[in-house]
Amino acid sequence: MDRSKIGKRSRNKGASFERAISKKFSEWLECKVRRTPMSGAYGSEWHLGGDLMFDIDVPWYVELKNREGWRLEQIFSSKPCGPIIDWLNSTWEEAERAEKIPMVIFTRNRVESYVALPLLHLERDLLVRDACRFPSVMFLPDMWVVVPLQSFMDLVLPETVKNWRTIQRELWECTG
Repeated sequence: MDRSKIGKRSRNKGASFERAISKKFSEWLECKVRRTPMSGAYGSEWHLGGDLMFDIDVPWYVELKNREGWRLEQIFSSKPCGPIIDWLNSTWEEAERAEKIPMVIFTRNRVESYVALPLLHLERDLLVRDACRFPSVMFLPDMWVVVPLQSFMDLVLPETVKNWRTIQRELWECTG
């Protein structure tokens, strides 16, 4: 098989996933969300964060992964391994440079989408006081939480996301 066709299919698969997640976030947050282009400049009304651009200020640096070759069992072993762990580590580093909160959304063929983000962010900024309230939740090393994306969107209120900076300021004032 022609390798260029394989690459094109892979890019199309990734772009299709990015469009679907952009639409899902747009509907959930009632704002415009777009795929981040590989190049080109956007005005200051866009907040860049990884693979997605938002027209509102969100806390996340979002990486989207639609790949085969990962299994949830890989992160439950005594020594977690596999691509999910690699994605979390690299996204953490990129998010730190961007001064954002890391978020990885991943899927593969015939599997629902999952979101991974730091437990502290979930509790402190998004006001989810007990992550065990999610119907299914996994706690990973380094305080990551993995939940089905739809469960995340059902439990986290869009208004809380939109007001995350105010929530942070109020918490800072209470503790400062």
